[in-house]
Amino acid sequence: MMEEPTLASGSVAPRQPHRSLWLPWIFLILGVGVAAPLLIGWPLPAGKPMLWRGVASGFDAVDRLAPNARVQILWAYDPATAGEMDLLSAPVLRHLLDRGATLRIVSLLPNGPATARRSLANVEMQRLPDLSAIGMHHAFEVSFWPGGATVLPLLASESADLAVLFAAQSEDVQHWLEQIAPINRVPVVAVTSAGADPPLRAYLDSGQLVGLVSGYDGAYHYTELLGETPAPDDVRAMRSQVAGQDYGALAILAIIVLGNLIALLTGRRHDG
Repeated sequence: MMEEPTLASGSVAPRQPHRSLWLPWIFLILGVGVAAPLLIGWPLPAGKPMLWRGVASGFDAVDRLAPNARVQILWAYDPATAGEMDLLSAPVLRHLLDRGATLRIVSLLPNGPATARRSLANVEMQRLPDLSAIGMHHAFEVSFWPGGATVLPLLASESADLAVLFAAQSEDVQHWLEQIAPINRVPVVAVTSAGADPPLRAYLDSGQLVGLVSGYDGAYHYTELLGETPAPDDVRAMRSQVAGQDYGALAILAIIVLGNLIALLTGRRHDG
């Protein structure tokens, strides 16, 4: 009987994969593309603000409010997204306070109420001369509701004349439209980041939203509808954000082009 060949004893150590340096370089290029133009002081090509449909109708919905009208507010942003959202919330809050509305502010984010109070305080400070002249007093309450979107239906039992949603993400607006608006039948105005605008356009077209104010363009034109010229500092802040996004997009395009060029010239890389 033939003897079976003896197999070599011991296991072969697995080959260690080669650590790629591509990922750090990608982060470096992206970071330089966003930060360098702003730090160096390159031009801020934000372009001319576009007047998107939904801004004027949102303004009209607030402008029609009677004094002491009750307004439900969902405060769905915190310091993480305040850089863009504060520029949007300021003119809308100012308009609501000018109309003498009573604000019922609810946030599902732990830091949401503090962000709301800070924003209201900043708006009130800007309006202080007007308030001292006419002696107006505005009522508002701010509360935090834990539990996420599951607690939203509790707000459907509250009556209101208008609902205003300050949301950095489109999902927060969609949850409100799905769980609250069909029950209490209160008109809804969404004030959102530019990134949340595209998914919400369908709700504006269907009439589920009576107004949609989003991004740098929305903040600029809403301020103009108030009969005011946007403050230079606000315009500069808006342009800085838009320019940062533009330069970031260019950096991503550069990464894609360079990556494909290197792959074409050197062939496909294999790690391990």
